[in-house]
Amino acid sequence: MMNRKSFGVVTSLTLVFAFAGAAQAGGLYLEEFATNSMGTAGAGSQAYAADAATTIENPAGMTRLEGHQIFAGFAPGGGNIKFDKTGSAVNDGGNGGTQGGFIPMLGAGYSHKLHDRIRLGIGVFSVSGAALDPEDSWAGRNEVTKISLFTLATNPGVAIKVTDWLSVAGNWKIVYAKLDWDLRGPGEGKISIDDADDVGYGGMASILLEPREGLRFGLLYESEVDLDLSGDIDVPPGGGTTATFDLELPLPQAVRFSAYWDATEKIALLFSLGWEDWSTLDTTGVSVNGGATTVPLAFDDTWRIGGGIHYHLTSEWMLQTGYSYDSSALKNKNRTVALPIDEQHRLGFGAVHQYSESLKVGLNFEWVNLGRGKVRTPNVRGSYERNDLFFVGITMNWRTDSWRETFGGGAS
Repeated sequence: MMNRKSFGVVTSLTLVFAFAGAAQAGGLYLEEFATNSMGTAGAGSQAYAADAATTIENPAGMTRLEGHQIFAGFAPGGGNIKFDKTGSAVNDGGNGGTQGGFIPMLGAGYSHKLHDRIRLGIGVFSVSGAALDPEDSWAGRNEVTKISLFTLATNPGVAIKVTDWLSVAGNWKIVYAKLDWDLRGPGEGKISIDDADDVGYGGMASILLEPREGLRFGLLYESEVDLDLSGDIDVPPGGGTTATFDLELPLPQAVRFSAYWDATEKIALLFSLGWEDWSTLDTTGVSVNGGATTVPLAFDDTWRIGGGIHYHLTSEWMLQTGYSYDSSALKNKNRTVALPIDEQHRLGFGAVHQYSESLKVGLNFEWVNLGRGKVRTPNVRGSYERNDLFFVGITMNWRTDSWRETFGGGAS
């Protein structure tokens, strides 16, 4: 049977893990894949298709790539997240200090030219680090004192150029997620969620339309991924018990559309729209020590819009910038300090350098504002005075027509 303490723990855990998610794009999903699209705040990423990062952003874009290409990116980030407590119905304590933790973002992709019209590819992307790390004595300690997470997703698939202007792709999506989380329970004893993990499966379908040179449209659909999150709830001796829990958590389906247009020889314009089906998390089922219940979440669908610009200084150098906006998935009455996000604003800028015929490198910066995030729970009330994330991304893309030639083995 689920007691009140366990119910409260799992309710907050559900919200936290929904934020951690599978590190995808927009809404509650994270946008930062450590690709060059960080420089446009994600705008145009489904239509850009200029290197092997398209294995992550729109696999159908692989048909535009010559030869075999491999991409790698690293985008370490951190947060400036500060809570402003305006009142507390239950807890005393402070504002929690600066709560943002270190978030290293990784991305990699490989596109293999099997035939003039066929590409095989795979993308790998992950998020790890402490998303929130407030002071232990802060007013929201009964919901969170520390969160660390690790997620890893991969999407092997194939892209086919059906006609000169239409390409399609299908991918299998595999997501691994692991979460550890600490909070304060009754009597101020620490409660820990340890090794909450699972593997989920889904699919991706994408299209790239290129009606004429310099004009592209990309469309990506990602299916729901169902995770059955299992772990232990550990309470210190004398403060409670150790319990096991099982949480059914769907990561919702999403649709993203982008456009890319070479407006002049030097300037390209990019545009994006997106939708994520977060209302599927209206409620979710939870089982603690065999006792089942339903947790209300009241999530809303989210929408995204963004725009960006590329400016080609020379044939080797490109500068870029962009902005995007995501609507909020939570109303104020449903938000907790375990999930401090509201509507989101992203601003990116960066530079991409074609170092040689084979090697392209990029450096990008992105600022993410997660909104004021007003909280109105029985334990704590207030809003987030600062709610910002900052990322710096370094990318590399390598192209070869023959791996044998690249590694000195002769022509293939």
